Amino acid sequence: MKQFLAVTTSLIMTVGAFASEPAPSNIRVWGNNSQGQTNLPSGLPKLKAIAAGTGGHVLALTTSGNVIAWGYNNDRQTDIPPNLDNVTAIAAGVYHSVALKSDGTVTAWGFGPFGQLSPPSGLSNVVAIAAGYGHTVALKMDGTVAVWGLSENGELAVPQGLSEVIAIAADGAHSLALKKDGTVVAWGWNSEGQSVVPTGLRDVIAIAAGQSHSLALKKDGTVVGWGGSGARNVPGNLKGVVAISAGWDHSVAATADGTVVAWGNGSNLNAKLDEMIIAVEAGNSFNVVLTGEKPVISRRAIATAQVVNGFLVGINVVDGGSGYSEVPFMRIVDRFGSEAKARAIIQDGKITRFEIENPGRGYSESTVIKIASPPHAPKLEIQTKRVTVTLHVVLGHRYQIQASNDLAIWNSVGEPFIAEDESITRDYDTTETGLYFRVSEVP
Repeated sequence: MKQFLAVTTSLIMTVGAFASEPAPSNIRVWGNNSQGQTNLPSGLPKLKAIAAGTGGHVLALTTSGNVIAWGYNNDRQTDIPPNLDNVTAIAAGVYHSVALKSDGTVTAWGFGPFGQLSPPSGLSNVVAIAAGYGHTVALKMDGTVAVWGLSENGELAVPQGLSEVIAIAADGAHSLALKKDGTVVAWGWNSEGQSVVPTGLRDVIAIAAGQSHSLALKKDGTVVGWGGSGARNVPGNLKGVVAISAGWDHSVAATADGTVVAWGNGSNLNAKLDEMIIAVEAGNSFNVVLTGEKPVISRRAIATAQVVNGFLVGINVVDGGSGYSEVPFMRIVDRFGSEAKARAIIQDGKITRFEIENPGRGYSESTVIKIASPPHAPKLEIQTKRVTVTLHVVLGHRYQIQASNDLAIWNSVGEPFIAEDESITRDYDTTETGLYFRVSEVP
């Protein structure tokens, strides 16, 4: 086996120790730079995914579906194949790189003497990829796993009958699979126990594989580690985790409040970013973070009715709420009253007052004011094949759901509809619609 690139540069940071110069894109890189892995290419556009190889290279996926790479390149792992486009996911092995295209096929390049660059003939319908030292892993739409490349340490020995897989991870010479029921399956090299899943491990929502250790993120926001080195020793006070990654011999996690925490060999980091963290990646003594704009915190406005002789004469703002970008739909509810209309006045995302457009008639003192919640972006829960889309919309407004595979071309899904509720949930088959969803208001 080719010897892993061993780098022992210490990664010790404290709060505020990130580079003072802002990165040109929504990516942050720090730590060991012996292979140029922290030298961000100039002019980087906005990115939607990142991958860090434990050999010392980095891949980045742009919103247009193109791949950018930098860092260690002795095996041409950063030489992007010509005409590679329409990429939806990326994976960085130790010395090779992998890309998943929108048509469900896989392309690989870099170090490949064991066949790790040659997917099985006819491989299709792939929805996720992972890469180790001498092997590559693909998750298919039907929940099964395909592996190719080196088989020296059981890398290709996928457990018989493995199915209902929703996520995969690989590094070194072992692999992990997360099943739909929240359990984890592991196989391959087990020199330090990295392929022995802790007994009773359940409720897992994400997995990560390092060179000789493994991590699992549970739905309660805690992390479980197993395998070699101090990288498995999760800090006791770590909670609220939303993303994890396992590197050469250290680990990194991001919490819901934007804090990045790293632990393991030569790593000591606890820093808070003033941005929302989308993903984290751990390499060989270096880390990569993908960030995004903080979401607008929204809160429904509350108001009470002022009724005189059956007429609505005023609406008192109790709480103006937050996050309103347009005048919300409002209902004036009473068993007998009718025709009253009022319009909210918005300033800085809050309702400051109401203008009565029609006082109506027949209202009683029990009149209730119902105000729609502020508009939200769709919330996605992506599974292997199906997508559950939860739309937070404004009552009474007309909407059209759209889907895309590349975030550039959007196609309508279904017919336009009038929102009769503030939360609408629908299921879609991603092979028929696309991977990404949005909701747009239409005339």
